[in-house]
Amino acid sequence: MTLISLLIALAVERVTVKSPYWHYDFYFSRYLDLIEKQGWGKDTASMTNVVALSLIPAIIIGLLNQVVLGFFIEYAVQPSIVTYMFRLSYATSKLQRVLKSRSAR
Repeated sequence: MTLISLLIALAVERVTVKSPYWHYDFYFSRYLDLIEKQGWGKDTASMTNVVALSLIPAIIIGLLNQVVLGFFIEYAVQPSIVTYMFRLSYATSKLQRVLKSRSAR
């Protein structure tokens, strides 16, 4: 079922044009702004902090999926969640690059 959901998510993403709220970069830029405003991405950020900051969105969505959405709705919402998780590795590398570039200043 997960493979089918992944294939559906990838097909829908390639075919449709979505509003900015469906794009990953919209939420990622807000997340980076929050990290910067709170001071969590300082120059002395350790790898543990970077990994923790990268996993927070995944953990929140996973908890929402298990607690709030329930069993049947999970399969209706799973393609969008799979699409989000698919881009998590991109977010982790981008977050590391941003933190390194800010620490180089």
